[in-house]
This record gives sequence, C-alpha cells and structure tokens, in this order.
Amino acid sequence: MFSAKLFVRTLDRRPPFGRWLASLLILCTPLVLAGSIGAQDPAPKKQPLITETPDTFLSGKAEIRVLRFEQQGDGKRPVLVFLHGCEGWSNRDAYRTIAKSLARQGYVVILICYFDRTGTPDNVPAAQRAAFIRWLQGAAAGEKENVARKRFEQWIETVGDAVAYARQLPNVDGQRVGLVGFSLGGYLAVSAAMQKQFEITTLVELFGGLPEELRKNVKTMPATLILHGEQDNVVPVKEGYALLGLLIEKKQPVEFEFYPGVGHCFIRPGQNEPDMWVAWSALNRATAFLGKHLKAVAGKAAERSVASEGGK
Repeated sequence: MFSAKLFVRTLDRRPPFGRWLASLLILCTPLVLAGSIGAQDPAPKKQPLITETPDTFLSGKAEIRVLRFEQQGDGKRPVLVFLHGCEGWSNRDAYRTIAKSLARQGYVVILICYFDRTGTPDNVPAAQRAAFIRWLQGAAAGEKENVARKRFEQWIETVGDAVAYARQLPNVDGQRVGLVGFSLGGYLAVSAAMQKQFEITTLVELFGGLPEELRKNVKTMPATLILHGEQDNVVPVKEGYALLGLLIEKKQPVEFEFYPGVGHCFIRPGQNEPDMWVAWSALNRATAFLGKHLKAVAGKAAERSVASEGGK
C-alpha cells in the first residue's frame, strides 16, 4: 500500500520550494476518502469513468506535453487548466488525483508542462530558482534584460496557447475556462488571467501571488479565489495579501482564505504534511467557488442567447 508519509519524507531533502507538490498527494486525500464513503451508501451511484489522454500542442516552436482528464459522454463542459509549481512534471501523480476528482464533477482538466516551452528542467536548479524568486519580488525591475522575466513571459504565452488548445476540444465549452495555479504556477495563473485576450472565466490561486513588475498592469481580472497559509515561509503570505489588496482596489471580484497556523501547502511549522482539516476546508472552498463562478456561466450564457433570439 502506498505510504503518503513515506513519500513526503523521501522528498523532504529537496529544496522547500518544491515540497508543496509532494504534499498535494496528501492534501487531496479527503476527496479520495469522500469517494470511498459515498461508495458505501445504501444506493451507491456508479462512478463515472475518467479517461486520461496524453497529448501535445505547439507553443512558439516547442511541443508542450499535456495530460487531459475527462468523463465519457456527450455535452460541453467547463475546462480547467492546471499549472504546476517549481518541480514541473516530476511528481505529476499528485496532480492526477486532484484532476480526476474534478473531472468526476464534470470538468475537463488539462495539466500542461509549461516548462517545455523554455527547456526548463523539472526540479529547477537552485541558481535558477533564486533568479526566479528575485524577479518575482521585483528586485530585477531595473534590468532591461532578465532571463527569469523572459522565460515567464514565454510561459504566459504558453498558457494562452493551452487555452486555445482547450477551446478547440469537441467537449469543451469555450465560455467556461478556468486556471488553477500552484505556487510558481499560481504566479503564472494570475499573470495569464489578467491578459484580456485569453478571456479567462475563473482563477484559483494557491500559495502564489502576482510578480511585482506586473502589478501596475492589472486592469480587469476574472473571479479569483486566493488560498494561502499565514505562516508560509516559501511564498510569504504577504504575496497573497498584496494580490487581494490590489484586486479590491481595482474593484475586481475576489474571494480569499488565509489559514492561520499553517505554511506552504497548509503544513504546520515543524510538521512534514498538511493539516488535514485545513486542507479539507480549502478543497471544499475551491470546489464551491468553481461551481459558482465557472459552472454557472453556462446558464447565464444560455439566458443571454435566448434573450437575444427573442429580440429578433
């Protein structure tokens, strides 16, 4: 039987900025347990079959790897684009668990390896990681040429290409596109969501923020959910508060939860795994948020269509 604790201890020697991905496997355990409990109901419902399809799309001149998760069946569904953190695809099994859970709720989920665009390796080397952090914090603002900035800009383009790829899928409703970003991917998700041409419907940002240099460019944002631990010493919670304050100032739709007593990935100081109650609460909050701001869009779009036809 797989031991999540052993998995975390094995990765505990790695740089802290990468530990969140190992923790996600534990973080999503409540969803697995919930499925098991549901299976014991007197009249259990048959779980929908979830398919996992590897694919690729082009971004720039690079081939970007994709894992696509979806239910079998007809009908247009909302789509979620998952953006990984600093460990890339090295531990993508953690994302698989979350993606399949959301696919069972009626979403098409697409995990992309945006590192492919820049040839960035999984488990980013310490020097590159430090350069990214320096740029994200605005310390390189005076530099005309900055490698971290250039790579980040290419990744934003790749997210746009991923959204275009998703919209052409036959079972995707192109009006309902959400981004879900984790840690470094959280920074990327926020930065991509502010690009009006991508027409993002919803954003869930976990343990990330918005690069300092880009804050002045924010004009409009989709409905956004910010989830962060108050004692995060990997991505300081001030990053989450700065994003929240900016969106409130710009009068953009935003919800948030800052969890006391926990750090990155909702891990308490001195512990190696997330606080399960906090993780459960965060996942429930994200699920409810997506249901309200992504699934509900279809009904509103249909109402507009009917009203338009009635006026002809």
